[in-house]
Amino acid sequence: MKKTVLLLLAVLLLAGLCACGQENAAPNMQERFEALQKADQTPEMLVVPPEKCTILFGVVQEDCAQQIVAICQDSLRADEYWLIEAANSAAADRIEALARTRLEQKASELENYLPEQYEVVKQARLLRQGNCVILLVSPQADALAQVFS
Repeated sequence: MKKTVLLLLAVLLLAGLCACGQENAAPNMQERFEALQKADQTPEMLVVPPEKCTILFGVVQEDCAQQIVAICQDSLRADEYWLIEAANSAAADRIEALARTRLEQKASELENYLPEQYEVVKQARLLRQGNCVILLVSPQADALAQVFS
């Protein structure tokens, strides 16, 4: 079942990328987020409004062309997604640094408090594709990351 859902997810994302007609066009982050939500065993996620991302994570709205940051509604789970297209390369560098800091923070908070969630954070994937920065904190991070390659 899980492989079937992931295969379907990959096909949907690939079709969406092919449909855009531009080789270097950035992916539609909303479509990508919706596809991630359809993956098997993905928890309910809460999308953080852009103005709150500045307060909570340091992500400045002016640095983002597209931005979806979502955290798990269950506060005892570490799951978190950042799907951000930066406005330019320098902004992408800043956002990538913030994502690395966020991972370090989460790991530090969870190491002794929730060891099983600490392991989830340790297997998180941080991807950089041009000006797109993608952070996937999930027990399925490796499988979910495959649809972005």
